[in-house]
Amino acid sequence: MQALALLPIAGIALLIAAMRLRTHHAATVPAGARCKTGWARAYLAYLALAAVWCLTGLYTGTAGVMVLYVVTCLVCGVASMWRWDVARRAAGHTRHPGLVSVLRDLVAVATATGLSFLALELPWNDALATINPTGAALELGMIGLFLLSLYFVGQRRGIGVAVGSFALAVVGVTQSFVLEFKGGAIMPSDLLALGTAAAVSGNFSYYLGTGTFLGLAAQAVATCLLSFVVPPHVAEGEANPEGGHAAQGTPWSRSRRGRALLACANVAVALACLWGAHWVAMGTSYYWTYGIGIDFFEAINTYREQGFLTGFMAARQDMPIRVPQDYTPEAAQATEDQLAQAWSATERATGDARRYAMAQSQFSSVQPTVICVMNETFSDLSRIGNLGSYYTGPTYFNSIDDALFQGDLDVSVRGGGTCNTEFEFLTGVPIAYVGPSKYPYTLYDLEGTPTLASQFKALGYSTTAIHPNKASNWDRDEVYPAFGFDRFLSIKDFRGAQELHSGVTDAATYQKIMELLEQDDGPQFIFDVTMQNHSPYDQDNIPEDLLTHYDPSGFTSEQNAQLNEYLSCIQASDADLHAFMDQLRELDRPVVLVFFGDHQPSVSVDYNDGLFPGEDELTHTLRTYKTDYFVWANYEVTADAQQSDEVETSPAYLGSMALKAIGAPLSGYQQASLGARLSMPAVSLMGFKDAEGSWHQASEGAPATDTYDRLAMVTYKEFGSRVSR
Repeated sequence: MQALALLPIAGIALLIAAMRLRTHHAATVPAGARCKTGWARAYLAYLALAAVWCLTGLYTGTAGVMVLYVVTCLVCGVASMWRWDVARRAAGHTRHPGLVSVLRDLVAVATATGLSFLALELPWNDALATINPTGAALELGMIGLFLLSLYFVGQRRGIGVAVGSFALAVVGVTQSFVLEFKGGAIMPSDLLALGTAAAVSGNFSYYLGTGTFLGLAAQAVATCLLSFVVPPHVAEGEANPEGGHAAQGTPWSRSRRGRALLACANVAVALACLWGAHWVAMGTSYYWTYGIGIDFFEAINTYREQGFLTGFMAARQDMPIRVPQDYTPEAAQATEDQLAQAWSATERATGDARRYAMAQSQFSSVQPTVICVMNETFSDLSRIGNLGSYYTGPTYFNSIDDALFQGDLDVSVRGGGTCNTEFEFLTGVPIAYVGPSKYPYTLYDLEGTPTLASQFKALGYSTTAIHPNKASNWDRDEVYPAFGFDRFLSIKDFRGAQELHSGVTDAATYQKIMELLEQDDGPQFIFDVTMQNHSPYDQDNIPEDLLTHYDPSGFTSEQNAQLNEYLSCIQASDADLHAFMDQLRELDRPVVLVFFGDHQPSVSVDYNDGLFPGEDELTHTLRTYKTDYFVWANYEVTADAQQSDEVETSPAYLGSMALKAIGAPLSGYQQASLGARLSMPAVSLMGFKDAEGSWHQASEGAPATDTYDRLAMVTYKEFGSRVSR
């Protein structure tokens, strides 16, 4: 594709030549010479963008689209150089220049609205032809009112509208990148996590394809049209050879007071347009009024079907944590007590109460160090059907046979959103009750939120969090102290550490844990969030001796290359885990290890879709929202306290289950969670699993729905009410 760079480069040369000719032609009008080519310079930037992307090999579209884009930029650039002549003639050849200009401007802004809609959607929306008319109308309404407000606030000039239109095109391009990197949509909460996005953005390759340049071509046409939007008195003044604005124009425009009043009126209309845009966006419930709600499984599907802005605003309307029906603090406390009592009653009926008492006694005397490792993107993709015939999973992980318990972990994120799995594990709060596409780390004041860290700290443990990246990622530098961590070891504590793929190796973080154990022989709670396996998986930076070479049929070479890059990272993680656990086995001190993956990589979606077509949505989606975990100890935990070998669960339950297994004290909320788990063994944004092993969406009215609702009330008391004050 590098050869295609000749097209935009030639376009730049031709446009510069046209600009020089135009400037020479206008040399007799010194005051206007510079401005006659001002708008055309924007098209030099359009063409330069195309040249850079072609030269770097990041353009993935067709030659035909590039030709169309370059020709469009050339035509628009040349046309924009005649804007003053057209505006002058329009102002000088009509008895009502003000009325004519308003009608012309409204047509220009309306056309720019449609073109901006295309610029926003074309870069990423491959289902634009089938978009819901209601969703499209809402989006066009928001865009139109937004651009109209810029028109009036800019005193009826086109420059502000053009900037707003270009900003929408940038949003469309950004969404295309997010779709490529995460397989998802930009959500309102993402705007509060820009620091994290910036921290990892340097590792990605920013490809632009056919849709992107079609969208930019549409925006280029919009900019050209808007270059002709000039108030009549300005057009007349600019046409004056002396350069004076007050020499001609209407009496109203020549009056200083009149111009001031006109400016105020324009600002007032702009504010009214902004209010209208806000009302379209937030003034009415999209779900109840138009039947438009966010697809909890695949938010990007809602965006495709309804339009980017409509989908974004539908998500924004769902940001607050919903208060459960019939909620009162008293009712929630009673429900929490009932769920805790149900757990206690079951414990007594099965004899587990006596065994848990024995485990508690052991825990009090042993006080084991508890190490929790949330391993970046760790998941056994052999669960994806026929992929298993090529790949059998992480070898050492699947060979562990002395865990207290282990199994599938039903998570609520995929391809990203690490902090939400982390939040669920540390707080015990299911994200299902916080709401989809929300990141509590960036949304709420979490000071005083009960967590595993604060719980162990109250028991006299020292508490340390580890993440070998920027401390500000997901606001961890603020969240961890609020959660009760004494120390936070971030990237600055890993200078010179060995790296692989996307950062510091798992082994380096495990070595840091061993150093912490050597430095302090007291009980510790350590939480380690690893980094090496982070996306993207097209970096082509895996050493050959570590690179896997699986080649599932039916997939492109690019897909298989990304799969192998990911599996190579998991293989390295598996080896590092093996070495780490061997070290823990040799320690002469009691240690508990809780190990789990935060989410699957987005690459798993391609294989799931290719190998399991035609499934029902819930079954199909759940397969890519599962990771793996185990809870293990290097000492003999009271045997009767051990759980069954294979236990499917969720991150919000995992902490309580681990504490029970080792005999650690349980809070009332944790006991209530274990009580809820009796009839609802797993819960995530996808839905919940009932005691018979079937999954349901939360709205289906399945047998566990009562438990789902009761746990929602308890969770709101413990978390939602705290952060909604």
